[in-house]
Amino acid sequence: MEAGMQTVWERYIKPMIYMHGVPDEMHMLYYYQYFKAGVLSMLKLWLDRSCIESPQEVAEMITKTLDR
Repeated sequence: MEAGMQTVWERYIKPMIYMHGVPDEMHMLYYYQYFKAGVLSMLKLWLDRSCIESPQEVAEMITKTLDR
């Protein structure tokens, strides 16, 4: 999970945060922690609901959060 999140951080979140006017790496880390906590919470909910949705559906929901 951590390795996958690192890839998402480098490819998507860091550039997105930079485009929104946060050039400082330290501040970016706070946004990263916020995003990571949200993703983990979504995965926990999915597991708690016995994985009713497909992995693809959950991945799409997580990916859509990047657009916001």
